[in-house]
Amino acid sequence: MSQGRNGRTAWALFYASMLRPGHGLAGYLSISRILRAAPAKYARACVYAERDNSDLSHFVGDQPQILLQALDDLRAYRARRARAVQGIEDVLQGSPCTAR
Repeated sequence: MSQGRNGRTAWALFYASMLRPGHGLAGYLSISRILRAAPAKYARACVYAERDNSDLSHFVGDQPQILLQALDDLRAYRARRARAVQGIEDVLQGSPCTAR
């Protein structure tokens, strides 16, 4: 049980540091789906951290790749939302109520 807490603690500390002013959209990064996609890797890091006196450095090696994937996911989400907004604008531009 404590293995999961170590991992959650590491991510909580990371998120707390990223939510400081100046880190832009870091608060919108979602890692849960990424971690669920590779549960064995995450569990292994938890076991190693537990074995090594709660050494959270076992999570550090995977962080860059996880964060890059989370950034890609955020970019894709923003692109989908931008297309949706553009679609609404296109409809409104063709509306007789917005004719200029």
